[in-house]
Order: sequence, then structure tokens, then C-alpha cells
Amino acid sequence: MQNDGYPSLKVKEISELSLLQQYAKIKSSKNAYQIISTALLNSADEQSATIAFRNGLDFFSIDATGKWSVTDNGKIAAEEINKYVVDTSIADENYFIKIVTFHQSYGYEDFIEGIYAETEDGKINYRVKDGVFKKICNDAKKHPESNFLFVIDEINRGNISKIFGELITLIEPSKRLGAKEALSVVLPYSGELFGVPQNVFILGTMNTADRSIAMMDTALRRRFEFVEKMPDPQIISDEVGEINGVNIADMLRTMNQRIEFLYDREHMLGHAFFLNIESLKDLQAVFENKVIPLLQEYFYEDYEKIQAVLNDTQDIYITANKTETSIFGRKFNQLTSDYDDVRFHLNKKVSEEDFLKFVNHIIEVDN
Repeated sequence: MQNDGYPSLKVKEISELSLLQQYAKIKSSKNAYQIISTALLNSADEQSATIAFRNGLDFFSIDATGKWSVTDNGKIAAEEINKYVVDTSIADENYFIKIVTFHQSYGYEDFIEGIYAETEDGKINYRVKDGVFKKICNDAKKHPESNFLFVIDEINRGNISKIFGELITLIEPSKRLGAKEALSVVLPYSGELFGVPQNVFILGTMNTADRSIAMMDTALRRRFEFVEKMPDPQIISDEVGEINGVNIADMLRTMNQRIEFLYDREHMLGHAFFLNIESLKDLQAVFENKVIPLLQEYFYEDYEKIQAVLNDTQDIYITANKTETSIFGRKFNQLTSDYDDVRFHLNKKVSEEDFLKFVNHIIEVDN
């Protein structure tokens, strides 16, 4: 195909023909030539094709010798496509940042590569499919001048040996491509030689309250730097401020001081609970649907401690009731409970007025 030496038309990268060729290859088509010929005729000018279903784009033209060339319209379109590829696609932050969440079922096939079955024309075919980490590493190799971020949420919940496999060593800075002790391995499915480039940065997140941290893979601990991010009331102060006169940052700070005293510092409430609230109704929903249920989990059946954290001395959410002995017949009136004779009741319906009293009272301390 002739393009008159016009440099902006990168046939192999961005042209419509390239897309058609890729499509034909993927589908193992035996009629690739016919598909490309049809596309040429559809996008040809009126002098080159007189077929009724021309699309009128006039991208291509054919001379008397049968040679195809790119028209002025085609050159303009090529410039626009090239500009879109350079300025738009590569600037998309999703290209440089990938986020995955580890879980018990996550494996090597999802992370690096695996064999997947596809059904086409009633036949099952198997092919090697790249995992998310291999994809971002390959992209990073193509753009060594750019930094790529790979975020692993709940990194402590995955089976590290199962997910990383032999690549756990390759993520070390000294083993990256280009480093003094660079290593590469042959992948088991594709047989490709694979290494991790230096411009890929891995960020793992985890919850300090999750007990699985204590059992975290030692190999993972050795290869990551750990940065503790504790609840930060200042973020709440900057982003939320006050709601109906209630200082949310002070309220969070006070509750966390009590949780740290009664439980430990690893179970303090995160500031994210209160970041997206805009009204007293939002704040009440956070307490009833997130904070109080979490405290119930922390202090199972010990409602006195939950009351202490919330300073709910007004019995707005938690009410103490003495156990009734009249629930048994006379034959059993000598029975005693194995538990305290005080039972606690969690109120489900609290008015907005009572809730405002409740939150205002949280940071108060009796003299």
C-alpha cells in the first residue's frame, strides 16, 4: 500500500486497516483479504468505488495501475487519530494505575498469567491470558520514562505464595530489570522471559484491626516497607468541620481515646467513617449503621463499655434494664441467672432531637 511518504499515517498502529487485520487475526479468519478489501472500498472516494454502500469518508483512492493511496481526507483523519492516541489514550490515568483486591480465591492465573478456555463456533479453544500485574509490567516496559502504580487492597488476605509464585523475588528493588542483581524468570504457561521493571511501584493496603496481619507471609514482610496510617481527626476537621454545632474531629478523637484505653490502639475508628457526611441525618446513619455495630463486635455483650465509649449516660441508644424474676413460675422462683441481673437494650429508633443530644454529650466528661 502506498501512502506518498506521509509520516503521520502509522498503518501498523492506528489505521482502520490495522484494526481490521487484528480483528481477522483474532478470529482466525480465512477471509482477511476480503475484509480489508471491503473496508478499502467502503472508505474509497467516488472515483475509486461506485458501490452503493460507500460510507462517504473518502480516505483512499486507486489509480489506473491499481495502486491504492491515502487521500487528503485520509491524511487529516490520520492526524486526528494520531493526536488522539498520543494526547488521550496514553494520558488516561487508568493506564498508569491498576487496583486489585486480594481474597482467598485470588490466584497466580489472575495475577500473572493463566490458561483460559474460549468457545468459538461450538469449539473449545485454550489460550494463555495475561494477568493484571503482567499487563502493567509490560506497559511499563514500553514507557520507561513514566511511573506506574499497582495498588493491592487487602494484601494480607491473599495467599501470597499462590498469587506471586516464583515472582515474589522479582519485586525486590535489587532484582528489578536494569538493577545490578536483575533477575528474570521463564513463565510456566507462555514460556516468556519475564522481569519486573523499575518504574512499577507496588502499594499494599490492609486494616490494622484484621487479625490475619499477625499471620502475614514473612516473604511479603521482607519485601515491603510498612507505613502506619492511623486515624487523623485533622482530615475530618479540614473536610467536614462541624455538623449542627458538633465538632466531628473532636468527637472522633475522644471516642478513639476511649477505645484505645478499653481495647487497644489497633481498633480505633478510622476517619473515613465520617468523611462523606453533610448533615445530621448522615451522621446519625453512620453511627447506627457503622459505628455502633462495630463497637458491638469489639465489645461483644459488654454494653457497659460501649456506653463508656459513646458516653451514653442519657440512655439514648443503650438502656439498662434489671432482669425480671417474674417470668418463671413459683417452682422456679429460686433460679438465679449465670449473668448479671442487668440487661441492656439497644434502641433502634432515635429521633433527630435525641440524636443531637447524644452526639453533643459524647465529648463531655463529668467532673
